[in-house]
Amino acid sequence: MKKLFLAWMTLAACAQPLYGATTNIGPAYDVEAITPHNTNFIGPYRGIAFAGAGALALTMLNGDEVVIPTGVLSAGMIHALQFKRVKVTGTSATDIWGVK
Repeated sequence: MKKLFLAWMTLAACAQPLYGATTNIGPAYDVEAITPHNTNFIGPYRGIAFAGAGALALTMLNGDEVVIPTGVLSAGMIHALQFKRVKVTGTSATDIWGVK
């Protein structure tokens, strides 16, 4: 039991907080429907899910703009991505949800 506790403490000490966030990794505490927008910041989020497959145009927490092509991420799953915006331009996925 002592070894298990020490292993857990080591893992907890190594856990890094989300970029720009104040909490450590752990279970989701909120899920929100996302309406894509080219200029509004909506995050930070640490996961994304969508029902209708398609491309995603995201602004990551560090400010990088990325477009994830259709077929790279599977619909119906939560994907661990830290982002602050889903852009209208370049996004074809539908029924998008952000995980906090």
